[in-house]
Amino acid sequence: MSFLTSRRLFSALSLALVASLSAPLTAFAHGDKVGDIEIKHPYARPTLAGQVNGGVFFMGMHNQGKTSDYLVSAKVDPSVAKSTELHRMSMEGDVMKMKQVVNVELPANKMTEFKHGSMDGYHVMLMGVNKPLKVGDKFKLTLQFKNSGSKEVEVWVETPKAGAEASSMHSH
Repeated sequence: MSFLTSRRLFSALSLALVASLSAPLTAFAHGDKVGDIEIKHPYARPTLAGQVNGGVFFMGMHNQGKTSDYLVSAKVDPSVAKSTELHRMSMEGDVMKMKQVVNVELPANKMTEFKHGSMDGYHVMLMGVNKPLKVGDKFKLTLQFKNSGSKEVEVWVETPKAGAEASSMHSH
């Protein structure tokens, strides 16, 4: 191996090492399962001082069963927020609309996204956030499903990597 090739290899490895050591928390995915529902990477975005509401998102909920299930509610500890609501974002003409929904259908053998920034998707709205959510914070959220029962998941507060949503994460 020539000196120039060795130097390029060393430079590439050094950059990779520095990048991996400085990667934000968003580089790691987590999830859980209840019944036939796989809950992929619950996360929230940081809020600003004075911001009264926040959102919880998921890389998805994959219903691996043969029949539809429904997310019917989500509950958070009152120390985090006063209440929660299930919401859907959708485009109506040129206007983005958000409205509360009674439940979210999780069709059989399908992935349902709850992605931040989605033009047509769902999220859990945290109503009356008690203090700003900061990157690195974690809190518990209890999800209630019509058929699969309930599951407490850990929500991580994180900022997406520049230019990419959290979908490029790998599990831990």
